[in-house]
This record gives sequence, C-alpha cells and structure tokens, in this order.
Amino acid sequence: MLLGRVYAQINISVARTVLATLKEKIAQGGLPTKPPIGYKTIGEKGHKIHVINNETAPLVKKMFELYSTGNFSVVCSKNCSCYT
Repeated sequence: MLLGRVYAQINISVARTVLATLKEKIAQGGLPTKPPIGYKTIGEKGHKIHVINNETAPLVKKMFELYSTGNFSVVCSKNCSCYT
C-alpha cells in the first residue's frame, strides 16, 4: 500500500514537471507538437506558428468531404476511387 502511494506521488510530480515544461516552451514562442495534417510550421526558433499548408490542405479537405458522404471509410487504400 505504501509503495502504491509513493508511485502515485512520483507520477503526480512527473506530470507537474511535464506540464510546467510545456507551458514554458509555449511562453517562449515554441510549439510542443508537430502540426496537424494540412498545416505546416513556420517561423524562427522560439517564434514558430502553425499555418495552413496550401499543398496538403486541399487533400485533407477532400478526404473529409468524401468521408462525410458515408461512401468512404476512414481508411482508404491507394486503389480507392477517391484518388481519381
């Protein structure tokens, strides 16, 4: 029982450290993640932002449009007619 409490306290401590580190990175203008598909990262180190990637964004939009019809699944193979 005591060991479980020690591990729980360690987990809470690690979570707080990670959260503080991410907040500091954001405060300094950094981004803690890669951009979502359809976006890209621009800017100098410490002052980066995510913006729409004009090359991939139309493809992502088309994927959502096709999925919303109900005729296509989330997983679509390269032979799928959605590529035509």
